[in-house]
This record gives sequence, structure tokens and C-alpha cells, in this order.
Amino acid sequence: MRFFFLLAMFFIASTTASIAQELKTKKIKEKVSTVKHTKKIFYVLEDNNEIRHGAYEEFVDGEIVVSGNYKLGEKDGNWIYKDPKGKYLQKGSFDKGKQIGKWEFKNLGVFYKQTFYSDKGIIDSAFSYNANKKLIYRYIFDPEKNEEVSESFLNSGFKKTITTKDSIVKVSIYYPNNQLFFEKKTVGKKLMSVSNYYKKNGGIFRESNFVEGTGVVLNFYMDKLQATGELLGSKAISYKNGEPYGMYLRYDKKGSLLEKGVLVSDSRVGKWLIWSSKKKEYVEKDYGHFNAKRVKKEYKKSLKTPSYVAFVDIQTPPLLMRVDDYSKHIKNAKKEFTEIINNHMRNVMNISGFAEYCNSKNGVCRILTLFTVDVFGEISDIKVRATHPEIEAEVRRSLKKLPTFIPAYQQGRNVNLLFELPLVFSVKQTDPFAEMNKLSNTRF
Repeated sequence: MRFFFLLAMFFIASTTASIAQELKTKKIKEKVSTVKHTKKIFYVLEDNNEIRHGAYEEFVDGEIVVSGNYKLGEKDGNWIYKDPKGKYLQKGSFDKGKQIGKWEFKNLGVFYKQTFYSDKGIIDSAFSYNANKKLIYRYIFDPEKNEEVSESFLNSGFKKTITTKDSIVKVSIYYPNNQLFFEKKTVGKKLMSVSNYYKKNGGIFRESNFVEGTGVVLNFYMDKLQATGELLGSKAISYKNGEPYGMYLRYDKKGSLLEKGVLVSDSRVGKWLIWSSKKKEYVEKDYGHFNAKRVKKEYKKSLKTPSYVAFVDIQTPPLLMRVDDYSKHIKNAKKEFTEIINNHMRNVMNISGFAEYCNSKNGVCRILTLFTVDVFGEISDIKVRATHPEIEAEVRRSLKKLPTFIPAYQQGRNVNLLFELPLVFSVKQTDPFAEMNKLSNTRF
């Protein structure tokens, strides 16, 4: 018996020693040369420098802005993201790269959110607050009912509730006194029912003519309704069999027509009348015939579209971790972010020896790069198309040396930002990136 016990202990000790030997790491100290007073300290496996394993820290002006731990390339344990002035914060825990437990998020001092994740990395609940600590959004997932319920408290005082179960989505709008204003139900992608529109103290404001997916859907200016009790329409959209089909009308708050035309499956068709604020008159625009194949193709594409926002559509792009006033930078944040990326690539990319890889006679290399700044402000999902793998590898290496940003922000939440970076350099010119400078200046 003792023999087997000693044998087992020897096996465990040998296995532990073997694992320890396999996971030997080395410390990396990396300065972000293109951003002042910024550096990273982390550990990688000795036999594979691409895999991080161990503590990770990032500093700005000597203060820690990112701290956490990697386990075989995946985030593990407690992580904190914060700027030097405490205006931005994200903190919580990871397990094998998935967010678990309680996560806190503060956006430049004007927005605060708590999100609770299950052990499987699924959001159980979330709560958002404004600068006055007033609840503006909450989300609850009930796994037993397989039902999601979200509530948004609108600036107009109204409350919007969305209940989702299987393929059925019910949207309800309530007055501040919790009296129902109206509700609608969608099955799959089709709008199937719209209720009557009710008054604040009960009774019908306006009857709905929408039955089994067919009729007219009316949208109203909610702030006007709350302030004056007046039911002022903003849109009228005709539906057939659950999809937009027929007349579309849009009005301003004075009741003046802004747009008039025909929709078929959410596509504009035929001639539309559109008010031009510049010309101070209506202009006519012809959208042509309905193209069913194109609509079907766009719909299928939308189902595969990952959860990110394109740079051109973003409200607040990524910002550098700073010690000065953020308000100075938000106004020109798109231009500034582009300049940061371009300046970084010009100074960090090592293009020596690339002449043999450029196929053009004039020595100009053109590279198309796509990457994501994720919800933690980190560069990820880098895709590069170039004339040679060596060039692609150098682009990836250079992008990975960028600092962690305050992530892009859209409609009350952090979002994954997709950024397209066309790189152009010459191996013959004095300034190899002269062409890229010209291209960059045309974006703004």
C-alpha cells in the first residue's frame, strides 16, 4: 500500500514539476514610444512570446491604468481599467477569457453601470445610472422562463419596456404614472400587432387600425406629449404582412412634412419628396424599383454582422488615457484618433528590407488593414492584406504595441469599434510614408 502511495506522490510531483517547467515565462518591459510616458510590463511564455502568461500592467505617467493576469493567453482573475484622473473605470473578473460576476463601468464621470455575469459569461442583469445616480436602464434575464426584460427611463419621463421570449418581442411605452401609452408585438422579424394609443389618465387617445401585421404604425414626439398633452405625430408607416409596405410620412415638431414616399420591406422605392433645409424647398429623389434579391442579400448579411460599430458611425471614438481635460479632446476625437494611429505606424513600423516584397515598379507598397478596438479599449482581431507575409507580420506587431484606450462609446454603452487603416509607404522616397500622409488628410 505504501509503495502505491509513494508512487502516486512521485507521479504528482513529477507532473507538477513538468508543468512548471513547461510554463517558464520571461518578463517584457515595453515602452509605447509614440505616446508620452506610457509603458507596459507583462510576461510571456519563454517558448512562445505570443502567449501572455502572468501579471499584466500598463502605466501612464507612472500610474497604473490597466492591471490583471493572463493564463495561457486568456484573461483570468481580477482586472481593472482606469485613467489617471479616475474619470473612467472598468473592473471585474475573468475566467478563461469570459467575464464573470460583478462588473462596474464608469464613463468619464457622467455615466455608471453595473453588470452581473453568470459563471458561463452570460449577462444575468445590468443597471445603468446617470451623473445624478438616477436609474436610467435595467435588464434582467430569467433563465427558468428563458425571458429577457429591459426597461429604459427616457428623458421625456416615459418608460420603455422590452420583453423578449423565444422569437416574440413585446415593446411597451408607459407614462410617468405607469399608465400604458401603447404597445406592439413582433414575431420573428415581423411586426404583428399594435395596440390603441391611451391617454395619461386612461381612455383611448387614438384607436389603432393595425391588425395581424397590416395597417399604419404611428410614432409621436414623446416630449411634446408629456409637456402639453398634445399627440403630435413624427412618423406614419404603412405595413403589410408584418413588413413596411406602402406610404411613409415624416413630420417635424411644427407638423410640417419632411419626407414622403413609398417603402417596400424597409427599402425606399420610386420618387420621394424630401424637404431640403439648405434650399428651403422640397426636392424630388428617385430611388428606382424594388430589388428583392438585394434586400434578401442585405438581410442575410445583417444576420452575420458582428457586434461592432464602424468608425464613420461612432459617436465617441476611443480616447487616450489622459491626465488633462477630456472635454478638450472629445470634439475632435475622430481626427485625433486617426492621427494617433497613423503617427504610431509611421514611427513603429520597421520597413527596412521590404523593397523586395513590394510588387510595384515605383517601390510603393499598399496595405489594407482592419482591426477592432474592443470594449476594453484594446487592439484585437487584426486583419492585414499585403503583398508578403513578412509585411503582414510587421503590421500586426506594430499595432499590438498601441496603448490601451478608453473604449469607443455609443448610445450608453462601450462598443467594439471597427477601424479601417489603409497603409501606403515607399521604399525609395526620403519620407516613406508621404503617400499615407496625403491619404490620411483626405479623411477629415
